[in-house]
Amino acid sequence: MRIRQYDTYPIEYRCVDEENRPVDLSSAGTVGFYMIKDGDLTPTVAASASMKSAAVGLVGYQFAEGDTDVAGMYRAEWKIDFSGSVVTYPRNDILWIYIVGATHALE
Repeated sequence: MRIRQYDTYPIEYRCVDEENRPVDLSSAGTVGFYMIKDGDLTPTVAASASMKSAAVGLVGYQFAEGDTDVAGMYRAEWKIDFSGSVVTYPRNDILWIYIVGATHALE
């Protein structure tokens, strides 16, 4: 996924199982979104996310001011809590987010 530095539009992700089928998240509780700059040790984002459509595994996160201020490559993941059992998505891959440098400074 590629976004522009300083953008704060929402992103969505469809949680799928190992065979690429949508996961039914109807019994899930909380959803978290985590994003860390490649090479860093502290997440840039560790925040609550939202359930967009539980039946088809669709979750979302609204970027906040400051989340996308630093250009670069980021690893991201979604943590879904099923009554105390946490499952991380994507399951078998890494979700890369590339924040492309802006051509102007935010005023």
